[in-house]
Amino acid sequence: MRGEVMVIRFALSQEQLALVDRLVASGRYEAQESVIGAALGLLEKRERERLSSLAALHAALAAEDADEDADQDGEILADDDAAMPLDAAILDEIERLIVAHPRAAVLKEAC
Repeated sequence: MRGEVMVIRFALSQEQLALVDRLVASGRYEAQESVIGAALGLLEKRERERLSSLAALHAALAAEDADEDADQDGEILADDDAAMPLDAAILDEIERLIVAHPRAAVLKEAC
């Protein structure tokens, strides 16, 4: 669908519209659509970074848990899910589980 233009209607607050208009008036953007497009691009980038951070945090926690399992059992358990691609729904669930992990705060700072 890239390249196709679709017309949608949505409401902006007065503050949001004033910002859009200021950016257009400054000459940095040609039109309101350009401002919204740039904003969506930044949102997309932020979401990719969030997913990447969650994946790194998940990997760190999984490695730590595997190390603990190896210490307890004398062997490292195979992780068949390691090659599975992580989509947004999976990462949302991972994020929920990570918050409950006792070492999540320490590892989050390291990632």
